[in-house]
Amino acid sequence: LSYNIVQRLTKEERIKAIQCYYETLNATQTARLIANDFNRPELRRQSIVELVKKFEDTGSVADQLRCGRPSTAQSTEFQARLSAHALPQEAISTRRLAHQLSADGETVSHMTVQRALKNISLHVYRPVLLNALYEDDHDRSSANYFRG
Repeated sequence: LSYNIVQRLTKEERIKAIQCYYETLNATQTARLIANDFNRPELRRQSIVELVKKFEDTGSVADQLRCGRPSTAQSTEFQARLSAHALPQEAISTRRLAHQLSADGETVSHMTVQRALKNISLHVYRPVLLNALYEDDHDRSSANYFRG
């Protein structure tokens, strides 16, 4: 649980926490100093201890690289390509946009396109079927429904 709090510290806050800890050698006092300096809720002592242990093990306060397939929707180059395709066309479905992007080389699913559009604050186009109504439509439809 405390790891999540440490993870939410900015890099600047983490560096300051390490510096404060080595000056005071007291995790509780370090937590109070960080809370006062950065105007945030006080951290748990255990969070500071884990941050210091991580710093001593790795020599860095940065998060470790995670394994697994990286998200394509998050990459800036993909979002730039998506913007180049999506912005000129006002109404285009995510499937059609994915097909156009796939023609450029790599295969892209429509869900990846949808996530990336959400990241760049564009709304998904949903085609809606509209039936045109004419003046004499009411006469024909009422004749079918109100027979005695």
